[in-house]
Amino acid sequence: MTAVASPVAEPPQPAAERARRVPSSVITVAWVLTGVCTILGLAGLVWRFVGGHAAANYGSYVPWGLWIAAYVALVGASAGAFAIGALIFTQRRHEYYPIAILSMLVALGTFAAGMANVWLDLGHPFRAYKLMLDTDFGSVMGLMAWLYTAYAIILVVGLVATRHGNVPKFLERFAWVAFLFAIVFAGAEGALFGVVGAQPLWESGYTPVLFIVEAALFGLALVAATAAVFGMLTNNAARRFGLVLLALLGVLLALEWAEFSTGLSASVPAKEDALKTILTGDYWWVFWILHLGLGVVLPVALLLWGRSKVGSALPVRSSR
Repeated sequence: MTAVASPVAEPPQPAAERARRVPSSVITVAWVLTGVCTILGLAGLVWRFVGGHAAANYGSYVPWGLWIAAYVALVGASAGAFAIGALIFTQRRHEYYPIAILSMLVALGTFAAGMANVWLDLGHPFRAYKLMLDTDFGSVMGLMAWLYTAYAIILVVGLVATRHGNVPKFLERFAWVAFLFAIVFAGAEGALFGVVGAQPLWESGYTPVLFIVEAALFGLALVAATAAVFGMLTNNAARRFGLVLLALLGVLLALEWAEFSTGLSASVPAKEDALKTILTGDYWWVFWILHLGLGVVLPVALLLWGRSKVGSALPVRSSR
């Protein structure tokens, strides 16, 4: 794993600050789940090319289905993970450089998976190159095709430059540009949906902002989890990441409250119907149980509990 080696020698750390590896049993379970999901994914891939789009159920009131939902989540996570790495390089936090390099690898993996999802959703996947050769620059989707290409090149260059664990000076010097690009990239991804006037729930200037917050939240959580698996997550890093994740969850809740409260109060029929369908429709449990319960309440509880556990393990500094 030379791609994630530390670029500088670090002084010995107190026992409480050393990275703690995830138990081998957890890693074994993760590999088993990876194998099972890979087999199921290959079966789905064959099904897609044999049966076409028959299983997508495009006639339902849920547009596009899980392919686009997975694409949005994965590309957003990629932008968030990339921003984390760029921010670490910008701040010259050498002790976190291994995590920053790992975050770029996470960003590339999630980006490739997200683009594979949207590629499979295309009616003619093998004509995707036409987006580059015949771009309508008045279309957000046309602009995104070029942004995707630029983003992929930046990721590959960053990973090649740090493949031996060393961080070149130019990467530190221009990391702030990469950080700003990640924010623009995530916002543009939100604009891709925010300009769809046929979907009142999406069409909003607030949608790009929501995408930026969600990208940062998902990207940071994924980087933290991956760093823990590879034994790179120290107690100090876990505490810092936990605080940021709690803050991002709070911002996300505030944005969602603003969306639902104003949408229902304004009583615009199309948007009000969409919001009521989410809250009380046939799939109400997706919002209340999966999204709020497992996606917000449980993570907040775990983060608060984890902070107390980590805090008790850290050495207490003198007040002098």
